[in-house]
Amino acid sequence: MIKFLLNPNVYWRAIGLLLTFTLIILLNASINNSRVIKGFAAIQMGQYKLSYHLMFDREHTWSPATKSGYAQMLLRGEYIAQDIPQAKKLLYQAAKDCDTTALNEIGLSYFKGDLGNEKDFVKAFDYILLASMHGHQDAMAHVAWMFANGIGTERDLPQALYWTAIAGLKGNAYAW
Repeated sequence: MIKFLLNPNVYWRAIGLLLTFTLIILLNASINNSRVIKGFAAIQMGQYKLSYHLMFDREHTWSPATKSGYAQMLLRGEYIAQDIPQAKKLLYQAAKDCDTTALNEIGLSYFKGDLGNEKDFVKAFDYILLASMHGHQDAMAHVAWMFANGIGTERDLPQALYWTAIAGLKGNAYAW
């Protein structure tokens, strides 16, 4: 018995069995549990924090940032199937909690007329302005452009200059 335990091949076989067992559990979980698939998709995109929340948090406890990040994955259809209605639902939930990325995405969807929304520049301006007021850099540059060109609002060059300056100070490369 002692001779058997001293043999190094025994340990390698035990490690191999452990790894095989772990792989079987992971594959079974990925087949039966879409949370694992979502998490691995986020890892492939390089979104490690999002991956953690997708794998280990229940959907009803997701933070607005997690909802927004997963919605963007669903919109792009990268590594997972594209699902626009689910993405739209998650974006609106995250926007309700003032997630700046979700507010900006919804505003851009009204601006472009996608995600099943009609083109509505006033709604686009409202959502993008709200995102910029909460600190979203790209939204600040968009609001400045909308003020400068009078899209969705009255033309207001001082406001355009203000939002351009704020976006530039926040580090937005397109503001200048």
